[in-house]
Amino acid sequence: MKALKRAKAQWPEPRYFVGSPDFIHAIGVLSASYNLLELRLRQFLELYTLMPHPGGTQVFISSNNQERLNLLRMCVGKSAHPLRIRNCVFRFADGYDACTQNRNILMHSETVPIIKSDGRQEVAFKKLSKKPPFTPNLFSPSIKELRKIADATDKFQRFGYELLVHALQNFEAPKLVEDAFLSLNGFPPFALPRKPSLPKILSP
Repeated sequence: MKALKRAKAQWPEPRYFVGSPDFIHAIGVLSASYNLLELRLRQFLELYTLMPHPGGTQVFISSNNQERLNLLRMCVGKSAHPLRIRNCVFRFADGYDACTQNRNILMHSETVPIIKSDGRQEVAFKKLSKKPPFTPNLFSPSIKELRKIADATDKFQRFGYELLVHALQNFEAPKLVEDAFLSLNGFPPFALPRKPSLPKILSP
């Protein structure tokens, strides 16, 4: 029984070669927050492209992030929503773009475990450039920086959620009873959220 408890406490074992548990935990939190951020983008696309579910979802799945953002920006620009709402959606799109760049760097990189001279474990991230000669870029964010990236991702997904509900309540009331937004029906009034600062994009 004691051996079993020790085995659980040591997971993942050093042979996984993924580095510090704190760093990997931060990456996991970032990944979970980004999934919610991606959901907010899909909801905005369904709202502003006027494509009902599941058609809007099909377009979302079939597009890459740049295509999604371009489509959203074009549709928001032609929306009848007030300028203050459209400007907030544009800020959400810019924040989503920055969060996506950080997420792609961290999630699509080779993890490089590092042992400091004082014995502390850290993790660096090695990612090849997209063009020849495919230079390996090494990113070395601290645990504080990684958590800040995760916090920024969560901040933008919450901003997107509050903005979406505010827009629906004040300018799209009929959509509150449609399937895609049914869970929002009956919510207390949501104020227009303040625009968050844009996240800093990681550099090698």
